[in-house]
Amino acid sequence: MPRPGDSDEVTLDRPRGLAPGSVLAGRYEVETALGKGAMGAVYAVHDRELDERVALKVLTRAREARPDVLDRFRREVRVARRVTHPCAVRTFDIGEDQGLYFLTMELVNGESLATLLRREGVLAPERVAEIGRQLCEGLGAVH
Repeated sequence: MPRPGDSDEVTLDRPRGLAPGSVLAGRYEVETALGKGAMGAVYAVHDRELDERVALKVLTRAREARPDVLDRFRREVRVARRVTHPCAVRTFDIGEDQGLYFLTMELVNGESLATLLRREGVLAPERVAEIGRQLCEGLGAVH
């Protein structure tokens, strides 16, 4: 997932106008779009309640109507909340605002693998092995 500070420009279908400066659930002020995946879009937001930055994943509007997708979204949060590992992002909570479902998670500073590869090109085998080890550790913690 792209990280804050990446130079990648991300264009997203912005559900309900989640443009920078907009506020979700009266609490989460959108700073910037970070990426888009199969289930939704991810934003860096400022949590006004706790005065800290978090990542906010919004379930894409087109998928919200399907109960099986909402169930999968809820399961993802229940499982992810149990995971605590340095190589896995922590998930905090799930919410809904005017029919828009979202979850909040730890916002990790850094760069995406795509940005790293564009910047450095081909990586040394040792570096690839280290990245792979961290990835496997994170996946192991989740599963």
